[in-house]
Amino acid sequence: MPPDTCSIIQIEAAVPSRWMLGEPRNVRLRLRNDSGLELRGCELRFVWAEELGEAPMWRRVGHLKPTRDLELVESCPAPGSVREDLLHIELRLNVGSYQELELRSEKLPAKAKVLQQISKLVVRQVIGDNVGMGQESSTVANQIQIPDPAEKLEAWLADDKEAGRERKLNLYVAKEVCRAWENAHGLQLRGIPAGEFKMGAGKQDDPQAEAHENPHWVTLSRACWMSAHPVTNQQYTKVRGLPPPERAAEFATHLGDAMPVTCLTWAEAGTFCDELTVLEQQAGTLPPGYVYRLPTEAEWEHACRAGTPGSHYGKLEQIACTIQNGDHFGEVGRYLPNEWGLCDMLGLVFEWCEDVYGPYAGLSLTDPLRLQPASCEPLRRVVRGGCYMSQSSEVRASARHATVPERRSNQIGFRVVLAPVI
Repeated sequence: MPPDTCSIIQIEAAVPSRWMLGEPRNVRLRLRNDSGLELRGCELRFVWAEELGEAPMWRRVGHLKPTRDLELVESCPAPGSVREDLLHIELRLNVGSYQELELRSEKLPAKAKVLQQISKLVVRQVIGDNVGMGQESSTVANQIQIPDPAEKLEAWLADDKEAGRERKLNLYVAKEVCRAWENAHGLQLRGIPAGEFKMGAGKQDDPQAEAHENPHWVTLSRACWMSAHPVTNQQYTKVRGLPPPERAAEFATHLGDAMPVTCLTWAEAGTFCDELTVLEQQAGTLPPGYVYRLPTEAEWEHACRAGTPGSHYGKLEQIACTIQNGDHFGEVGRYLPNEWGLCDMLGLVFEWCEDVYGPYAGLSLTDPLRLQPASCEPLRRVVRGGCYMSQSSEVRASARHATVPERRSNQIGFRVVLAPVI
């Protein structure tokens, strides 16, 4: 899968394509902040492809105000060998106070040459007439001539059209770190790193695993944020301007402000995410290129596991509200969080996921998402995590469940991710 492009900042550069070995050349750069947010601590460096394993020094540029251009002339070292090479321009910066990004430009080809050494000098005798200088005789002297190099290197460099032409370069996300923060509507967000993890489980991993939990390795290419706990009644009302769904009134003891909102269909949970996206855009706190949405099934399991291989991220009685613990429906955050700061990933309420339910087979192993049901199968949506009425077999990181998207249940809630647009 190709790397994701980054649109928060534009870069234009006049990069020479011809170099003399050992001699740096100037590169003109123009940086533009298109994020709407202040980009802090911006640094840059030039990296030749053959040096990617090394660590060239970063040069600090400073802060970039929104919609402002910054023009620079930077000295770039020459390639390390005489052959075609590829140059990357790399940027490192902070988006607001909650995200660190490393960006890498598209590859720029270059050719280098060696200034040829002169292998011989031409010496010839010259007879001069010194009469005009008060002398009465002629003299003989040696004159040293230096032949022209075989190649006119200066002319070759001067004929480089790329050196004077600025062009826009694509920037790709090389690395990102999402820090914990609270958005304008009171949702506590926790950073979920990108990476590879073992999704699902077999009997050798978990005696309670079922066949449809077929274990396989999955890569999530982008970091994201996830709400620290399921969306609460109070948060739902603040965003939508509506009370909890009408059917929730049948469960009067479930309507506390800090209790998870339930009895929403899959579509209503998605509507909450859409409206939250718009409101956070208006508040100026939405990271560029990100939206609020339901987590994919892979994102949910990756976040639940938080780097741990087992069925639970701790002892079940310490991390999950379940019938096995003798507990009842209650407020979020009463149990211990996982290593990434997420509470109630197991127990309390099932959580809607973005995916249509179906077998893992046939899905991409990078950023998997199922949008259509398998042939001859009804459309059902994935719910994960178990609930306060669940037995331990349902309250596992790999346990999969499905239900019709129109279902309203006091056992199903949801949490959001703030993630790149799908």
